[in-house]
Amino acid sequence: METNDRMEMEQLAYGSHEVKESKVYTIQEAVNTVGNGWFQLWTGVVCGLIWVADAIALLLLSIMAVVLRCEWQLTVFQSSMVTAIPFLCQIIGAYVWGIYSDKYGRKSILFLTTALLFWFSVLSACSTDITWFLICRCVSTFMIGGSPQAITFFMEFLPTKKRGFFVAIFETLPESPYYHVSIGAAEKVHKTFRTIAKWNRKDPISGGIKMDIQEVKSRVRQYTAHNDQKFKPMSDTFKNDKPHH
Repeated sequence: METNDRMEMEQLAYGSHEVKESKVYTIQEAVNTVGNGWFQLWTGVVCGLIWVADAIALLLLSIMAVVLRCEWQLTVFQSSMVTAIPFLCQIIGAYVWGIYSDKYGRKSILFLTTALLFWFSVLSACSTDITWFLICRCVSTFMIGGSPQAITFFMEFLPTKKRGFFVAIFETLPESPYYHVSIGAAEKVHKTFRTIAKWNRKDPISGGIKMDIQEVKSRVRQYTAHNDQKFKPMSDTFKNDKPHH
């Protein structure tokens, strides 16, 4: 009886084909056996796009806070809620979706959270007041809490020998040259561009690089300024809790 049950289980696992090998693989051994190739590349692209969408959704919060404060005449407190509350919802979402992904599967949770993120992002774009906007953004950032499952999902398909490589490959990327300019690290700026030139098989920059902190600040203003609003420290923003007219 036990032999028949075992044969039925093997048929379910391997299909209707005859089982030619008696070796039983663990999940990781099976992943190592099938190797690394186009499947992992495609999985990385899909998971990467999920992370890009989530990153853009979070990046827009800081931009929208400035725009909405002028558009809807928000107080400083209301404007701060646009960025503060969604991040709290993301923390809660990461805990909740982590539990449910272990119970119902990572693919199902990723599909659900990504679909709902898209839907509530559209609804937030159609919001006509701060209350509905915050509700939609809270739900959408709660769904963003499920995005870390994309990395776990991707890593579980990688062979053991390649897993450390994909984790460590991020360390090969240099720091932003704009950041190095902002802290006055001239040598690190030159090192970054020498690295880029080497990767792109181009001649290294022969001249110097202008270490202009004002250029860095001007790029920051492009993302924070609205209606010729001047760039100012955060401490000045909270001096007066009144709506802008």
